[in-house]
Amino acid sequence: MNDLYLLSRRADNVVAGWDNYMTLTADSISLKLRDIVFDSGGGFGILIAGHWSKIDMQDCVFRNNHHSLAWIAGGSPMIASPGVHMDTLKVINNTFFAVNGYIWSVRGYDHHSVFEHNTLVYTHVNPFLAHHGSNVHIKNNLFYSVHSLGWWTKFVLEDPGFSNWPDTTSTSLIHFTARDSVSKWSTDIWNQTIPGPEVYIDPDRGVTAEMLDPTRRVIDVQNNAYFWPKKLFDYYDTYNANITLTDSVKVPDGSIQVLPRRLHKPRWITEYTQWTFDNLFPAIGVQSTLAGNMEADPMFDPDIEGHVDALVEYMDKTIHERLDLNSRWSYDPGGEGIHYPPPWPLPENLAFSNPALQNAGTDGFAVGDLNWFPEQKEQWLNQNTATAIEHLEGQVPTGYRLAENYPNPFNPSTTIEFEVPKAELVTLKVYNTLGQLVSTLVNQHLTAGAYKFRFDASNLSSGIYFYALDAGDVTLWRKMIFLK
Repeated sequence: MNDLYLLSRRADNVVAGWDNYMTLTADSISLKLRDIVFDSGGGFGILIAGHWSKIDMQDCVFRNNHHSLAWIAGGSPMIASPGVHMDTLKVINNTFFAVNGYIWSVRGYDHHSVFEHNTLVYTHVNPFLAHHGSNVHIKNNLFYSVHSLGWWTKFVLEDPGFSNWPDTTSTSLIHFTARDSVSKWSTDIWNQTIPGPEVYIDPDRGVTAEMLDPTRRVIDVQNNAYFWPKKLFDYYDTYNANITLTDSVKVPDGSIQVLPRRLHKPRWITEYTQWTFDNLFPAIGVQSTLAGNMEADPMFDPDIEGHVDALVEYMDKTIHERLDLNSRWSYDPGGEGIHYPPPWPLPENLAFSNPALQNAGTDGFAVGDLNWFPEQKEQWLNQNTATAIEHLEGQVPTGYRLAENYPNPFNPSTTIEFEVPKAELVTLKVYNTLGQLVSTLVNQHLTAGAYKFRFDASNLSSGIYFYALDAGDVTLWRKMIFLK
């Protein structure tokens, strides 16, 4: 599907109620989405209810997707039903603007999941439901005022469905767990073993314990930028200084206490998840990378930064339980409240001016959706990379290896496979016979494993080329022949 504008409003400007744009109920569906705008939806953008889907979504925009009353999940761009197994989930170069939350969801076994070069600006609740993901790559994204409602005490302590359980301090954007019976959260706070991906074992659908072995798990979180505006956190501070609301809360020791409805600010990563990356993952053999992520203000235009006021108003109504059918926080730069017919071109400009973020990706491009930087997007498309790098399943290699490309000779594309025995910065580059750099195929931190890359040489002349793998102190070379 491509080149569509899906608007969930009537001609009289009234928003439909709970409506899903797409619901995938059959198994083994392949869905490719390009250049689609999802506007003003109140339900789920894409609900994945069937197993083993292959979803590839690129160059799409979700805007003003939220529900007047359903403040948690209403308006979620993409969500999978619990226990749904995925084949492939690729979400690349998309924008999510003024949406409630639950943007990307992995809630069963996943063969390969990628969330890369996406721009997320103003979301109400947490963006990811993926803490038990098996093969997850989150890279080069921009998160601005995401998970703005960081939850209040009752949710943080009591509800594992909505909070980043079991961290009882606050909530975060990045949250991954594994089976844990040794941390202070397991032994002292919750007094129970915290489950990991083994909860997804499902022999009837082909998900075995071997597939969920920790040594086959890959969690890759690199070069993402995140920021929360001062106005948002000023609201938190003012509210917490003048709390009047209370909740009856079940605390970790099992007792019920009446506690103030204190707000917990969102953050990039919780103490528990950081401990998991630093200690638990290495101990059980998970191939994990948490590197290059940064807190930085992207410096949007003033009208984009000013939309935080509408979000804070909606948050305040949520916290004080005053939501009604008119509780929308849609972006409306003209202030007229008219969204039908839909605007075109889209009125928001999410290009940013902070130069530090304009080449901060693992690939040297800007973080976030490159469609906001057309020249970079063109370069990204023309860098002779037909497909993204693919991580191959199997045992962790014991050494470095660069295989001969196949086919060789080739026209116009060929596959290059290589192996690295540990997590580190890896480059894969192509040179001509004069030693001049022709193309950089890979330039990023990779976890230990085997990889393959599809190289498209359509823009090159026929001839002999060399490709080199650099990792740590090791450099390996191979020769290939391109014959048009």
